[in-house]
Amino acid sequence: GEAAPGAAVDTQDELLAWVKATYTQNSHWCCSVAFGGGGADAPPLDPRTLRLRGFENLYVADASAFPTIPNGNVHSTVTAVASEFADRFVRDRRAAAASSTSSSKRGRTTARK
Repeated sequence: GEAAPGAAVDTQDELLAWVKATYTQNSHWCCSVAFGGGGADAPPLDPRTLRLRGFENLYVADASAFPTIPNGNVHSTVTAVASEFADRFVRDRRAAAASSTSSSKRGRTTARK
């Protein structure tokens, strides 16, 4: 026999009401960042840096940044993307800081005795 929704749910309206009352989302959102605008010519997310265009220092490093839904559980793929993003982010920030420091030193003159 039928376990759910059961014999008490008989009409289309009752079935729709039952689905609305009992449905839960158990999946991870994927591929949703493109819905933020920008169109195909200028997507809102820079795929190289994962920076959201139009915002300062806002990055997307989760499943919403995926171009397609991966096969299987998305968790390991999200972890890999986030780890790679974190490595790049730290490396880029260190390189920018080093570049800024070296360029400011080049502009200074040192008096010698």
